[in-house]
Amino acid sequence: MIQLIRLTTNEMIITEVVDESEEYLSLKEPFALVPTNDGKLNFIPWSPLSEENTPVKMYTKHVVYYATPNEDVLANYKDIFSNIIKPQGSGKIIT
Repeated sequence: MIQLIRLTTNEMIITEVVDESEEYLSLKEPFALVPTNDGKLNFIPWSPLSEENTPVKMYTKHVVYYATPNEDVLANYKDIFSNIIKPQGSGKIIT
């Protein structure tokens, strides 16, 4: 399940939570959400030096809250992993 997670460091990340316990969350493809000056969000790999396709464990003591992302943020996150290029504003998909 894809979640927004606010950390005690005030970072906001979006990730797929693949496992959880009282002690830790196991995360797949975590990205930090960084606001820009024009009100948009940049998606930055949160653990860029970790081995690919290996979950990242984060201790729950560092989590303030987690929640379901809104549709726009979720769509942008999913687009990162999509091979389909969608032209902006047209609503059409070019394959």
